[in-house]
Amino acid sequence: MNVSREEEGEMIKKAQSGDTSAYEVLVRDSIDRLYRVALGFTRSDSDAEDMVQEACFKAFLSIGRFRGDSSFRTWVTRILINQCKDFLRSRNRGPQASDEAAIAEGSSADHAGSILASAFDPPDQWAARGEMREAIRMAIGRLPAEEKTVAVLVWIDGQSYSEAALVMGESEGTIAWRIYEARRKLCRWLDDYREEIHGK
Repeated sequence: MNVSREEEGEMIKKAQSGDTSAYEVLVRDSIDRLYRVALGFTRSDSDAEDMVQEACFKAFLSIGRFRGDSSFRTWVTRILINQCKDFLRSRNRGPQASDEAAIAEGSSADHAGSILASAFDPPDQWAARGEMREAIRMAIGRLPAEEKTVAVLVWIDGQSYSEAALVMGESEGTIAWRIYEARRKLCRWLDDYREEIHGK
Protein backbone atom coordinates (compact mmCIF):
# COMPACT_ATOMS: atom_id res chain seq x y z
CA MET A 1 0.00 0.00 0.00
CA ASN A 2 1.05 3.62 -0.55
CA VAL A 3 0.14 6.15 2.10
CA SER A 4 0.09 9.77 0.94
CA ARG A 5 1.93 12.41 2.96
CA GLU A 6 -1.38 13.82 4.11
CA GLU A 7 -2.66 10.41 5.17
CA GLU A 8 0.66 9.72 6.87
CA GLY A 9 0.30 12.90 8.90
CA GLU A 10 -3.12 11.82 10.05
CA MET A 11 -1.89 8.33 10.94
CA ILE A 12 1.02 9.77 12.92
CA LYS A 13 -1.29 12.00 14.95
CA LYS A 14 -3.50 9.00 15.72
CA ALA A 15 -0.50 6.85 16.62
CA GLN A 16 0.78 9.58 18.93
CA SER A 17 -2.60 9.47 20.65
CA GLY A 18 -2.19 5.73 21.26
CA ASP A 19 -3.97 4.33 18.19
CA THR A 20 -1.99 1.13 17.51
CA SER A 21 -3.94 0.35 14.32
CA ALA A 22 -2.77 3.67 12.84
CA TYR A 23 0.81 2.79 13.70
CA GLU A 24 0.40 -0.60 12.01
CA VAL A 25 -0.68 1.21 8.82
CA LEU A 26 2.51 3.27 8.91
CA VAL A 27 4.67 0.20 9.44
CA ARG A 28 2.98 -1.82 6.69
CA ASP A 29 3.62 1.01 4.26
CA SER A 30 7.37 0.87 4.97
CA ILE A 31 8.01 -2.75 5.92
CA ASP A 32 9.40 -4.01 2.58
CA ARG A 33 11.98 -1.25 2.30
CA LEU A 34 12.93 -1.60 5.96
CA TYR A 35 13.52 -5.30 5.44
CA ARG A 36 15.76 -4.67 2.41
CA VAL A 37 17.86 -2.24 4.42
CA ALA A 38 18.18 -4.67 7.34
CA LEU A 39 19.07 -7.53 5.00
CA GLY A 40 21.74 -5.37 3.41
CA PHE A 41 23.40 -5.06 6.81
CA THR A 42 22.83 -8.51 8.31
CA ARG A 43 22.71 -10.74 5.17
CA SER A 44 20.44 -13.04 7.17
CA ASP A 45 16.68 -13.34 6.74
CA SER A 46 16.04 -14.09 10.41
CA ASP A 47 18.39 -11.38 11.68
CA ALA A 48 16.87 -8.86 9.27
CA GLU A 49 13.39 -9.70 10.53
CA ASP A 50 14.55 -9.31 14.13
CA MET A 51 16.17 -5.94 13.38
CA VAL A 52 13.02 -4.64 11.68
CA GLN A 53 10.81 -5.80 14.55
CA GLU A 54 13.04 -4.19 17.17
CA ALA A 55 13.35 -0.96 15.21
CA CYS A 56 9.59 -0.73 14.73
CA PHE A 57 9.05 -1.38 18.43
CA LYS A 58 11.54 1.36 19.36
CA ALA A 59 9.86 3.70 16.90
CA PHE A 60 6.48 2.95 18.48
CA LEU A 61 7.84 3.79 21.93
CA SER A 62 9.25 7.05 20.56
CA ILE A 63 6.41 8.07 18.23
CA GLY A 64 5.35 10.79 20.64
CA ARG A 65 8.65 12.56 20.01
CA PHE A 66 8.39 12.36 16.22
CA ARG A 67 8.20 15.97 14.98
CA GLY A 68 7.47 15.34 11.32
CA ASP A 69 10.70 16.91 10.01
CA SER A 70 10.96 13.94 7.63
CA SER A 71 8.68 11.15 6.47
CA PHE A 72 7.89 8.34 8.89
CA ARG A 73 9.85 5.94 6.67
CA THR A 74 12.97 8.11 6.79
CA TRP A 75 12.69 8.44 10.56
CA VAL A 76 12.23 4.72 11.24
CA THR A 77 15.00 3.87 8.74
CA ARG A 78 17.41 5.93 10.86
CA ILE A 79 16.36 3.93 13.91
CA LEU A 80 16.80 0.68 11.97
CA ILE A 81 20.29 1.62 10.78
CA ASN A 82 21.41 2.33 14.34
CA GLN A 83 19.83 -0.95 15.44
CA CYS A 84 21.73 -2.86 12.74
CA LYS A 85 25.02 -1.17 13.59
CA ASP A 86 24.60 -2.03 17.27
CA PHE A 87 23.77 -5.61 16.35
CA LEU A 88 26.84 -6.01 14.15
CA ARG A 89 29.09 -4.51 16.82
CA SER A 90 27.67 -6.80 19.49
CA ARG A 91 28.23 -9.83 17.29
CA ASN A 92 31.92 -8.92 17.37
CA ARG A 93 32.91 -11.21 14.56
CA GLY A 94 35.60 -10.86 11.90
CA PRO A 95 33.59 -10.09 8.78
CA GLN A 96 36.46 -9.64 6.40
CA ALA A 97 37.60 -13.28 6.26
CA SER A 98 34.06 -14.64 6.08
CA ASP A 99 33.06 -12.11 3.45
CA GLU A 100 36.02 -12.99 1.27
CA ALA A 101 35.14 -16.66 1.55
CA ALA A 102 31.54 -15.90 0.67
CA ILE A 103 32.60 -14.00 -2.44
CA ALA A 104 34.77 -16.93 -3.48
CA GLU A 105 31.87 -19.32 -2.99
CA GLY A 106 29.19 -17.10 -4.51
CA SER A 107 30.91 -15.63 -7.57
CA SER A 108 32.01 -17.00 -10.89
CA ALA A 109 34.77 -15.92 -13.24
CA ASP A 110 32.23 -15.47 -16.05
CA HIS A 111 30.70 -12.51 -14.20
CA ALA A 112 33.89 -10.86 -12.99
CA GLY A 113 34.69 -8.76 -16.05
CA SER A 114 31.21 -7.30 -16.51
CA ILE A 115 30.79 -6.64 -12.81
CA LEU A 116 33.47 -3.94 -12.87
CA ALA A 117 31.51 -2.03 -15.47
CA SER A 118 27.92 -2.63 -14.39
CA ALA A 119 27.87 -4.04 -10.88
CA PHE A 120 26.02 -1.06 -9.57
CA ASP A 121 22.95 -1.03 -11.76
CA PRO A 122 19.67 -0.36 -9.93
CA PRO A 123 18.58 -3.28 -7.71
CA ASP A 124 15.82 -4.38 -10.12
CA GLN A 125 18.50 -5.09 -12.73
CA TRP A 126 20.55 -7.27 -10.40
CA ALA A 127 18.27 -10.29 -10.54
CA ALA A 128 19.77 -11.55 -13.80
CA ARG A 129 23.19 -11.53 -12.15
CA GLY A 130 22.08 -14.15 -9.64
CA GLU A 131 24.91 -15.19 -7.41
CA MET A 132 26.97 -12.08 -8.22
CA ARG A 133 24.32 -9.99 -6.50
CA GLU A 134 25.04 -11.84 -3.28
CA ALA A 135 28.78 -11.45 -3.82
CA ILE A 136 28.34 -7.70 -4.09
CA ARG A 137 26.34 -7.65 -0.88
CA MET A 138 29.08 -9.55 0.86
CA ALA A 139 31.65 -7.08 -0.42
CA ILE A 140 29.51 -4.19 0.78
CA GLY A 141 29.79 -5.72 4.25
CA ARG A 142 33.52 -5.00 4.17
CA LEU A 143 33.07 -1.25 3.69
CA PRO A 144 33.61 1.27 6.50
CA ALA A 145 30.41 1.93 8.45
CA GLU A 146 29.28 5.17 6.79
CA GLU A 147 30.08 4.00 3.27
CA LYS A 148 28.32 0.72 3.94
CA THR A 149 25.22 2.52 5.20
CA VAL A 150 25.02 4.70 2.09
CA ALA A 151 25.69 1.69 -0.16
CA VAL A 152 22.84 -0.24 1.45
CA LEU A 153 20.44 2.68 1.07
CA VAL A 154 21.36 3.52 -2.53
CA TRP A 155 22.37 0.22 -4.11
CA ILE A 156 20.26 -2.30 -2.20
CA ASP A 157 17.18 -0.28 -1.22
CA GLY A 158 17.29 1.81 -4.39
CA GLN A 159 17.03 5.19 -2.67
CA SER A 160 18.04 8.36 -4.49
CA TYR A 161 20.93 10.47 -3.23
CA SER A 162 18.43 12.98 -1.85
CA GLU A 163 16.52 10.26 0.03
CA ALA A 164 19.72 8.80 1.43
CA ALA A 165 20.85 12.29 2.45
CA LEU A 166 17.66 12.73 4.49
CA VAL A 167 18.14 9.39 6.23
CA MET A 168 21.80 10.08 6.97
CA GLY A 169 21.37 13.74 7.83
CA GLU A 170 24.08 14.67 5.31
CA SER A 171 24.30 16.67 2.11
CA GLU A 172 23.78 15.06 -1.29
CA GLY A 173 27.39 15.94 -2.08
CA THR A 174 28.57 13.89 0.90
CA ILE A 175 26.37 10.98 -0.19
CA ALA A 176 27.82 11.20 -3.71
CA TRP A 177 31.36 11.17 -2.30
CA ARG A 178 30.65 8.14 -0.09
CA ILE A 179 29.17 6.31 -3.09
CA TYR A 180 32.25 7.18 -5.14
CA GLU A 181 34.58 5.83 -2.44
CA ALA A 182 32.48 2.70 -1.96
CA ARG A 183 32.37 2.06 -5.71
CA ARG A 184 36.15 2.49 -5.98
CA LYS A 185 36.82 0.02 -3.16
CA LEU A 186 34.32 -2.57 -4.36
CA CYS A 187 35.65 -2.44 -7.91
CA ARG A 188 39.17 -2.97 -6.59
CA TRP A 189 38.10 -5.91 -4.40
CA LEU A 190 36.14 -7.53 -7.22
CA ASP A 191 39.00 -6.94 -9.63
CA ASP A 192 41.36 -8.62 -7.14
CA TYR A 193 38.93 -11.53 -6.98
CA ARG A 194 38.88 -11.78 -10.78
CA GLU A 195 42.68 -11.89 -10.82
CA GLU A 196 42.63 -14.60 -8.17
CA ILE A 197 40.21 -16.69 -10.18
CA HIS A 198 42.09 -16.36 -13.47
CA GLY A 199 45.55 -16.49 -11.95
CA LYS A 200 48.26 -13.87 -12.08
